[in-house]
Amino acid sequence: MNRVLRASTALWLTIVVVACGKLDRASEPAPADPEAAAVADEVQREMAMAGAPSASKPSAPAPKKRAAKADKSEAIGSRDEEPATASLDAPMEGGGAATTPASTPTRAWFPETMLFAPRVVTDEQGAAALDVPVPDRLTTWRVLALAHSRQGAQAGSVTRFASDLPVSVDAVVPPYLVAGDRVQLPIQVVNATDAALSRPLTVRADGGRVSGAPANVRIDARGTATVLTWLEAGEPGTLAVEASVPGEDSVVRSIPVRSAGQPYHVERGGTLAAPRTVTLALPERVLAGSSRVSLTVLPGALALLRAELASASARSSIDDDGYLLALTGRAPALAAALKATVEPETVLRLSRVAGQRLARAAINPDLFTALKLAPGALRHPADTLIGRNGAHLAGIVARAQRPDGSFGGGNGWTVQRVLVTTTDGLAVLRTGTDAQATRAAMLRAGGAFERFAGQIDDPYTAAAVLASGAVDGQLADELAKRVTDALVARDDGARVLPVPGGVLRADGGAPTETEATALAVLALHDRPSASLLLPDLGAALLSAWRPGAGFGDGATNAKAIEAVALLFTDPLPAKVVVSLAREGKTLGTATLEGDKLKEQANIEAALATTGGPLTLEVRADPPVPGLSFVASVDGATPWPAPPPDAGLALELDRPSFAVGRPATLTVRATAPDGAGLRIEQALPAGVDAVKSSLDALVEAGTIQSFDLEEGRVVLTTPEREQGSAFVARFTVVPTLAGTLHPSASSSEIDGDESTRVYFPPAPWTVAAR
Repeated sequence: MNRVLRASTALWLTIVVVACGKLDRASEPAPADPEAAAVADEVQREMAMAGAPSASKPSAPAPKKRAAKADKSEAIGSRDEEPATASLDAPMEGGGAATTPASTPTRAWFPETMLFAPRVVTDEQGAAALDVPVPDRLTTWRVLALAHSRQGAQAGSVTRFASDLPVSVDAVVPPYLVAGDRVQLPIQVVNATDAALSRPLTVRADGGRVSGAPANVRIDARGTATVLTWLEAGEPGTLAVEASVPGEDSVVRSIPVRSAGQPYHVERGGTLAAPRTVTLALPERVLAGSSRVSLTVLPGALALLRAELASASARSSIDDDGYLLALTGRAPALAAALKATVEPETVLRLSRVAGQRLARAAINPDLFTALKLAPGALRHPADTLIGRNGAHLAGIVARAQRPDGSFGGGNGWTVQRVLVTTTDGLAVLRTGTDAQATRAAMLRAGGAFERFAGQIDDPYTAAAVLASGAVDGQLADELAKRVTDALVARDDGARVLPVPGGVLRADGGAPTETEATALAVLALHDRPSASLLLPDLGAALLSAWRPGAGFGDGATNAKAIEAVALLFTDPLPAKVVVSLAREGKTLGTATLEGDKLKEQANIEAALATTGGPLTLEVRADPPVPGLSFVASVDGATPWPAPPPDAGLALELDRPSFAVGRPATLTVRATAPDGAGLRIEQALPAGVDAVKSSLDALVEAGTIQSFDLEEGRVVLTTPEREQGSAFVARFTVVPTLAGTLHPSASSSEIDGDESTRVYFPPAPWTVAAR
């Protein structure tokens, strides 16, 4: 399946190769300019999306045997599909031969996007070559190349090529199954030749059981044959189905298998600075075979900086805009402190986005807007537009300083909020260029801090005042002690600075523990007495970061990224081996080497547990303070029976079901005093609700609204007369035959989660056609 793509054009190339979604043997080049212009916006969206990593589902890489080679480019796989994770070397159950012949290549990698190379630099002759793998999709691929020269001239070209086979096989799988489901699975065999064929067929499953597959299948010339086999899902996890026509084609499709119980999730984090022992409190009753443990290793400070540059522009509050300004203004210096560089074009593009947002916000700003945006804007002195708006906002802040040295204030303000606002005001002025005015403002603010020192009784405010740089001597020592005394050590070895109730930020919001911990780092980083505490504080920050979301809101991100870069300036080792163990038995390992040190790594394993405390051991060889981890366990517990005094009831009348035939469901519910309800009616895999039937319920006033979610229909009901029941009928269409297990349905009063009651499910039976 592998092919080589070669591009020859001007000086900089952006290349995107995507599946067209249908098989087209024609491979004629399309006209360059019209289509290239039409998809230019699509390319920009792809570029933006590709830079934002996902915590829950990373891009699907090609299998190792398909390792791509690219010179001065960046290739990004699909975000929509992942390759099969099951090992097909393990024994699999099912009909036909026990193994696929070595001469039959197995297709298991199905990304929508084959290649995304946003920046490819050509040689002096305008030529560039990329060796890339072609995924296992049998489809037509569209290759889009956009180019520009140093002088700004632009051009584009689109071409296509097909990837197909004379005889191919595929399994039509559902998006998910539930443990214990038994479904009828279609297997399609396509004959692209001009002669009728008869071929052997094998179907196997890893993580389940198949039965009833025919030993041979006959396909007409240029035809398609569909055969049916029964598939039974095993324990929760991933079920891999392999269908093979030996000697012709073999395909592996993965199906997530969910638990039939109530999901639970617990997690703990820490740093890899030393071996860690982590205790997780699991529920007391856990369904056998439902639990999986996952260890996520988060990248170091430099990788976090680059990840934040890729995702920060997707957040759009005033806090986030201030963070984007600060991040782009400080990125080169932060990267240099980490002994690296960042792409100038990336910083320039993000600065322009930040500048546009700043221009809108700076039209009529209040003090809080100025406090949020000015520090970042003042870090762009070379940008006339951003610099001018930054100076305007800084002026607003400077004029807000009172004669007593404080900033802000008003009816209902506490001294604590005034002092924190003062530290924010100083952060703006310290970033400006008027050194004399800044020194005067710092002296006045220092006087205010001295006067109110006796009222600085919480560690968050103490850390903010100490980090402002406006105090020294005995007061600075007292504030540092107040901060260090308040630090709390977690079981995983990390330390955090908790935030007492009633403590406010300048904008009146409550600061998070992550923001307070970052402030503690900024306040204590240059104090020798706190040197042993800093790595543990950094560990808490690293474990709080999430791809795409950062450390929290914009204000938290701004403090946290500076603290992380301040702490973890040592380069990472060339190779790190991370292991996860339970009671001395290794559950999995991950080797981080080269570019892998810049990416999120995962170790996953099935977990045999019936519930209760779980102790895990996490180790890195060698130990690395600049890497952190999150250990988590996901599983299920039995659905609880409805409490007898809940006052809520939910019943479902089900008719007989057959694949492809519409059927009417009747939902009945009651609530005290005829209150309005939010009902989540669960549906099993392969059963889809018909939207028009739900629209009719809204038009009739039976329900106020509905939402269609995967595996459920959410109904919002109006209030009713006391003692009357809610009754709604809507249509569903089953697409899978067999025995199917839905999740639990639930009902709650007026959308109040505290009143929610779950109703354990019963299996559905759907007849084959």
